[in-house]
Amino acid sequence: TQRKVQADERERLSHCLAPVLPRLMVKALSQVLSQLQELLLRHTGSEVLGAAARALGALCDPQLPLCARGDLARSRVVDELADKCHRHVTAVMRAFVALSDVLLVLGPAGTRGDTAALSPLRMVPDVALRSQLAAVLLDHVFSDSP
Repeated sequence: TQRKVQADERERLSHCLAPVLPRLMVKALSQVLSQLQELLLRHTGSEVLGAAARALGALCDPQLPLCARGDLARSRVVDELADKCHRHVTAVMRAFVALSDVLLVLGPAGTRGDTAALSPLRMVPDVALRSQLAAVLLDHVFSDSP
């Protein structure tokens, strides 16, 4: 009968899929994790980042059998974002140091006396720039934190 044929077909499919299903699940999860990593590293929109972070968090749920893969992907994302942040902070600090050096040499104090030849290059930063430079010094040089 029709029901018997359907039941036999389901049983045959179950026997065929049972051995390969775990590998298919791992492959699908690996692809999802790879795409989530790519999203988290390439995008800056808060909605996209929030959705990707929530999805990654869900895949790291300890109750899932493959949560270790999610944890590994999360660790990789954190490491890459930390490296990216470090590179940006280093670049900003180098720019800050260069700007500070220029202002020391070409600022009012650096163009007096024996360096009168530099007076045509004299540079006086505006109040906003002085405030920003002072804030960076206070926050990053004279802070109590290590």
